[in-house]
Amino acid sequence: MPLILACTKWRQDEFVRFHLNQGLMVLMLATICAALGFVPVLEQVALSLTLLVDVLSLVGLITALRRRAAPLPFIGLLVARFHPF
Repeated sequence: MPLILACTKWRQDEFVRFHLNQGLMVLMLATICAALGFVPVLEQVALSLTLLVDVLSLVGLITALRRRAAPLPFIGLLVARFHPF
């Protein structure tokens, strides 16, 4: 769904861009955590971080469904510095 919104006219909406940027950061963190899971020493740490990223993803989903633009903890700081959309 977010990819569809990124490719349409809705991309210009401030609310959509806010959640696209946060979703992209959550996706990047999930990818990094998954990559860390392949390192034998870091498996447990990566699993814990992945669960944290999943919780952040659910909080973002609920926030978007409620039509609110509240920054996620830690993710909001990253989005303020790096926002591609």
